[in-house]
This record gives sequence, C-alpha cells and structure tokens, in this order.
Amino acid sequence: MRLLFTLPSVMLAIVLFCHLEIYAQTPVELGKVHWGRDLDAAKKKSAATGKPIFVQFQEVPG
Repeated sequence: MRLLFTLPSVMLAIVLFCHLEIYAQTPVELGKVHWGRDLDAAKKKSAATGKPIFVQFQEVPG
C-alpha cells in the first residue's frame, strides 16, 4: 500500500525536476540578431546609442 503512494510521488518529482531544468537553460539564439533579456540593460543601451527598444512578449504553450 505504501508503494502505491510512493511510486507516483517519485515519478511526479522526476517530471517536475526535468521540466524545471529545461526552462532554466538559456534558449539557443537563431540567426544573427542578439536578443537581450534584461530590460534595464536595454534602457541604458538605448539611452547611450539613441536607438529605440523593441520589446516582444512571447507565451510558450505547454
């Protein structure tokens, strides 16, 4: 009976750990554009260069 509760708990912990590990990694950038991920740094760079900031909000399903 105890195994009945322990096994699903262990399996859930493994799935959650793998899921968090995947999202903790920085995604690979494709193409020649370097996309920043720090808005404060982008504001400073924009002020220094006079260039505008492009902000993209992306929802990744799953």
